[in-house]
Amino acid sequence: LALYAASEDFYMGMFRLQNLSLAGGAREGRLKLTTGFNDTTERFWGLFSIAASLAEEPGPDGRVLDVRILPSHLTRQDKTWRIFAQRILIDTARIGIDRFSVMNNQQELLVDGTASRRLEDTLRVRLRNFDLAPLTQIVNKMGYSIEGITNGSATIRSALRRSEIAADIRFDSLEVNDLPAPPLRLVSTWDMQRNRAGVVVTDRRRLDTLVQGFYVPSEARYYARMDVDSLDMSLLDPVLKGVVSGTKGSAGIRAELRGRRRDARLAGRIRVAGLETKVDFTQVVYRVPELTLDVADNHLIADGATFYDAEGNRGGLSIDLDLGHLSNIAYGVRVTPERMLVLDTTPRDNDTFYGRIYASGAATITGDKRGVNMDISAATADRSSFVLPLSGKSDISTADFVVFESPVRRRGSAAAARGSMNISLALDVRPNLDLELDMAGSVLRGRGEGTLNLEINPRQNLFEIYGDYTIAEGSYNLSLQNLISRKFVIESGSTIMWTGSPMNAMLDISAVYKLKASLTPLLQGTTTNNISRDRSVPVECVIHLGDRLQHPDITFSVRVPQTDPETQAVISDALATPETMNTQFFYLLVFSSFLAEDNSLSSGFGASSVGTGIEFLTNQLSRLLSTSDY
Repeated sequence: LALYAASEDFYMGMFRLQNLSLAGGAREGRLKLTTGFNDTTERFWGLFSIAASLAEEPGPDGRVLDVRILPSHLTRQDKTWRIFAQRILIDTARIGIDRFSVMNNQQELLVDGTASRRLEDTLRVRLRNFDLAPLTQIVNKMGYSIEGITNGSATIRSALRRSEIAADIRFDSLEVNDLPAPPLRLVSTWDMQRNRAGVVVTDRRRLDTLVQGFYVPSEARYYARMDVDSLDMSLLDPVLKGVVSGTKGSAGIRAELRGRRRDARLAGRIRVAGLETKVDFTQVVYRVPELTLDVADNHLIADGATFYDAEGNRGGLSIDLDLGHLSNIAYGVRVTPERMLVLDTTPRDNDTFYGRIYASGAATITGDKRGVNMDISAATADRSSFVLPLSGKSDISTADFVVFESPVRRRGSAAAARGSMNISLALDVRPNLDLELDMAGSVLRGRGEGTLNLEINPRQNLFEIYGDYTIAEGSYNLSLQNLISRKFVIESGSTIMWTGSPMNAMLDISAVYKLKASLTPLLQGTTTNNISRDRSVPVECVIHLGDRLQHPDITFSVRVPQTDPETQAVISDALATPETMNTQFFYLLVFSSFLAEDNSLSSGFGASSVGTGIEFLTNQLSRLLSTSDY
């Protein structure tokens, strides 16, 4: 029999091996197997080989399998552990282990003895300066890095039945995510009367008891009471990756864990002091001076807490952290800010939209390792500003606040995308917010009001806006390739209506550029005598943007508001045709003067030149408004 198998990803519970291979063969009661794996991301790889033979004659407990470990090793980053065993004998009643060891220089994990159902048989484990690194693969996948050195020993009697355990193990140089932990000691003694192992974990430096409990092997039942002070709150960051980061603070835990097999129940209370964290999506740092979490039925619940932004504005906070499944911790957070800073981003964080927004309202954030959902309803407060670039790079999935993990294949099918984010934002925009729409150098700034609903899913590159926005005041800075730059004032009542894609907005915007010019060039050749032609009068150049933003309908007009009805009639006749209107608009925009028809012909700056200018102006406006990668 010959065997060869390979897998890019192999899962066993929470344990994952990448690039796993298995090769071997069997013949006439002999077996040889070699398996290897290589996790290039974690720099964790190994090779394990065995040779086994099955005895021809059965013994008292059946035929004996004689296993020998061939030269094998396990490497994690820059450390390599060699794996040895004299021999391992296996039959139906017992497993005899003759000096199985994992060694690295002066480090050693040694297992020796017999595992069986008999109390006379004992399995012994010895740790000598042994590094925890190769044993922490599971917690590494959860975002935790554990380092430390262990010394001590343990014995297990009747390992295959009663599992009477006694142990004395010391932990030194212990660090979790680079956070130092005190030197610990774990002691387990067997209670003969109750048939259970008592377990005590102490702080060797302060001589405090941190954990005390017991384990009943025959029932797979356990109990532990925890009394831990000053637990660093930064340990929450891996659990809430992509939601918050840079967490600070400390927690005191008084809790009890009891259960049977995988059915565990946690109860107690956690007091948190000096909590501070940054919400990745909004880039806002919040602090909670004091927080009490009641622990019941595996839920950590806080209700009615107060949190603050950096300026001291406050809001309400409720938390529900579900520890029912440690491999997939779920959370629910509800906040009710009151004129608090809720968005503080720049183009480096997210070039799709950014700004500094203060708001009041409510937000619910729920999620687990598969993703996060944000449901936000808010009204803008004073000192708010919001920028919506409508050109250039606009891929929401490239936003720096978004944290994705590479999808992996599992059991032959594509796994669901991890780290997904769904955001629903209902925003009541009030005149206290400065809105800026940047269109490739031509900037629209304004204040107004409206109700906007934003739907965001970075994983799907989804960014949609729904709702109407009415501009009360504002300006439109028209800049065309450094040729001209004019500031237009947006007329009150102009509107923008979004129905999905930001570039598919429906426009109804009129913007006015005001100047003073003499009417003489425009009215040259008319018979009107009572018009003061030489005096400069107020003139308005009006751009109207209509239809869809992606393909706007752009029209130009000229108004002379402060004139009498007779003059208005003469001006209307002079600007009666679209060609004349466009010609005078362009000439006013460039030269701040009306164009006289006879002068245009004599100077060579005729209708064809102006027509070319108008066409250029229209094309440039249309291109600037529609340029986008949405």
